[in-house]
Amino acid sequence: MMSIPKYVSDVLNRLEENGFSAYVVGGCVRDYLLGRPINDFDVATSALPEEMLEIFKDYKTVDNGIKHGTVAVVSENKLVEVTTFRSDGTYTDSRRPDSVSFERNIEEDLARRDFTINAMAYRKSEGIIDLYGGQEDLKNRLIRCVGNPHRRFSEDALRIMRGMRFASVLGFRIEEETLSAMLETKNLLQKIAKERITSEFRGMLLGESVYDVLMSCREVIYELIPELRIEDSYIMKKYPDITLWEHTVKSVSMSKNLCERLCMLLHDVAKPSCMVMVDDKEKYPNHAEKGAEIAKEILSRFRFEKIVNTEVLKLIKNHSIRFPKALADMRRFVRDFGYDFTKDWLDIKYSDVFSKPYKESTAQLYYNAVRFFDEIDEKKLCCIISELNISGDDLKKFGIVGKNIGIVLNKLLEDVISENCKNKREVLLKQALLYK
Repeated sequence: MMSIPKYVSDVLNRLEENGFSAYVVGGCVRDYLLGRPINDFDVATSALPEEMLEIFKDYKTVDNGIKHGTVAVVSENKLVEVTTFRSDGTYTDSRRPDSVSFERNIEEDLARRDFTINAMAYRKSEGIIDLYGGQEDLKNRLIRCVGNPHRRFSEDALRIMRGMRFASVLGFRIEEETLSAMLETKNLLQKIAKERITSEFRGMLLGESVYDVLMSCREVIYELIPELRIEDSYIMKKYPDITLWEHTVKSVSMSKNLCERLCMLLHDVAKPSCMVMVDDKEKYPNHAEKGAEIAKEILSRFRFEKIVNTEVLKLIKNHSIRFPKALADMRRFVRDFGYDFTKDWLDIKYSDVFSKPYKESTAQLYYNAVRFFDEIDEKKLCCIISELNISGDDLKKFGIVGKNIGIVLNKLLEDVISENCKNKREVLLKQALLYK
């Protein structure tokens, strides 16, 4: 028996006490069967919107979705969305139905849903209602459309992105007819608001099975980011066994968070256009800087948050910097970029190096860099001005003022990093006099 929290069961009971049928539907049923945490419960009912408003007149309600049959009921200070059983009319814009018809039975409501694993309902007196094989598809780890997949995606093209997100997050395979329809209707995504696409795209990128989804649905990605299409057939002489796209996708799957995964998705976008031959070797001068310029335009289309864009572009622009080969060099890197960025930079360097064939010497450079960074942390080595045991106020007492304060502090920091002097107050004060 599915466990339903009291704030939801109170809503279900109130509807049934008034002679209407009511079910929890969709994602909560799917997640219950998968043993996953349930974040929210959606309720579907035979009650019409105006009937719901009467039934819940002693509750606080929000009816901003009432034209589509949804009334949000506040139960125990939590919001429960209750929607009348409905069937959708035609979709002329591939985004939303032109009309909605309210129904009195759950069967019509389930028939309009996107995927079989989301087209199940639960009612305590009936158990699980599964008309389209959702439980079997869960067992087989399959994403399959309800009914005709072309029709489903033509009705709402965002379902293409939702299917990709579910496959990535749940680790499911997309059923062949469903996948084929996704690829054939991908152009309809151009009609969808960028914010809606970005939300699903973000979830897909963060899934554990992102590699499989990006490989099987790459034509959808190219529809959204045509700048990446050239990577599908581009092979570098240095790595003849993989395409640039395969390297890109593998590097995405090896990265940890949204910014790092976006960085790796776009980090080599300019590589083919920057290639030049030097002594019969492929070189890619300025591909990181050029890539950051292209990525800036791409990210603006997706409308990610400013803080995400800033971090991603900074990572792309600096992803090709060579590994510091000595502890002092790593300390200078931290000085220039900060601790947080250095940690993220090491993460993407790992993804970049190990997502393609590599030499042991290259791997060793990475491991050495990590060791240097760990040593900085363990020994609390001074890398930034604020860690110096001397301040600008100290320098003022020696008559060092204005811009010279920063100049001297930077010289002292370099002395400490180079181990020309220790990070001790009396030593730094004496050293500062040399720069007065």
